[in-house]
Amino acid sequence: MHTTRATHAWILFDGAQSAFSAVILTFVYATFFTKSIAPDPTLGAAWWGYAIALSGFIMAILAPILGTLADHTGQHKKPMLASFTLCAVMVSMMWFTPPQAPLWLIIFTLGLLVVANISMELSQIFYNALLRRIADKNNLGPLSSFGWGVGYAGGLIALLCVLFGFIGLGDIKPLIAFSRENDEHIRIATIFVSLWMLILAIPAFLYLPRDEVTSSDIKIIPRLKTMLQHVWSDKNRLRFLIASAVYRDGLNTVFAVGGIYAATRFDLQTSAILLLGILLNVTAGLGCAVAVWAEKRFSSLNIIQTSLILLIGGFVLILLAPSQTMFFIAASFCGLFIGPIQASSRAYMASISPATEQAGQFGLYALTGKALAFFGPLLFAFVTNMTGQVTFGFATCLIFFIVGYILLRPLQKTSRSVT
Repeated sequence: MHTTRATHAWILFDGAQSAFSAVILTFVYATFFTKSIAPDPTLGAAWWGYAIALSGFIMAILAPILGTLADHTGQHKKPMLASFTLCAVMVSMMWFTPPQAPLWLIIFTLGLLVVANISMELSQIFYNALLRRIADKNNLGPLSSFGWGVGYAGGLIALLCVLFGFIGLGDIKPLIAFSRENDEHIRIATIFVSLWMLILAIPAFLYLPRDEVTSSDIKIIPRLKTMLQHVWSDKNRLRFLIASAVYRDGLNTVFAVGGIYAATRFDLQTSAILLLGILLNVTAGLGCAVAVWAEKRFSSLNIIQTSLILLIGGFVLILLAPSQTMFFIAASFCGLFIGPIQASSRAYMASISPATEQAGQFGLYALTGKALAFFGPLLFAFVTNMTGQVTFGFATCLIFFIVGYILLRPLQKTSRSVT
């Protein structure tokens, strides 16, 4: 594994992204929105799901176009950092929404969420495309897993900072006391996450490889058409894009509504949700640490398939958990495999894609994911609305894991690199 400043900056950027996912999308702000901002938790969960679905639909349109454009012009770093910064700004503006907000402010907040999520997803396309400029072919898997592990470590530290810095736990007072009258002690997490993102991204601004402008004559349609033709002719890559889109939609839905599900089913308070998030980030980080070792001995594809099988079993236990304690145990078990699935999927995609088309290919990777990404949250929101039970809505995630695994099985057992 390389030890250059660029490699370290790339890895640290994973930690910069993680606070958004852990604190805003999953464990803190999502549950705050559903339990305190929305008129009632079930309606809030549905609205949150619809907003995530809308951002996924828009991403499905933008991802391949912007990815191909980046490859055509040779610019990856600048658009990555620009979209990442926009996400941080949108998150900071969520501070202004108090509990029991009027409808117009709720809609505005959901709009901020849509823009923030799109911006973060776009930054990840260009970030992933830089992997093959940072690592050689033999280190793609270990470096991807290591970066994802740092991301989970970043999410863990961010959650700990929010818990003990602003909220407190039981008799343990927070380090900084904010007013609880309008839940300022929870809303301050938005400002914290925004600053976290920008500060940890500074090395990326400074040390990631500079953009190498290769063309100013933009012919996006022919380039996109050619890339699509190449993917269509490569049946293994096409199958992986479809299969990964399905199981990644299941994962993204879990991230988007997992905290909501836990808070609603077991009536957990914010501190308990934070503890769950901390626990999951610990187990996910441990899973990524094992994946760094496994990537040196097994193929990325085998790691994905094995992790999916174990994740399916663990998710069944989550749905059947009779108590909060059993739920925490089952969720921790699932956390062990979430990181390896994501990291090995990124490494496998990088290895089977041409080095000169990385952003475009990861744009397709995002397209196939986001083409279905609106479906998972939408199905969750629809089932939750129709049944009035968050558990039934959350159970739909299991379908995506099972179908994704079935689609993945016929793939070759070894990764085939493309130069």
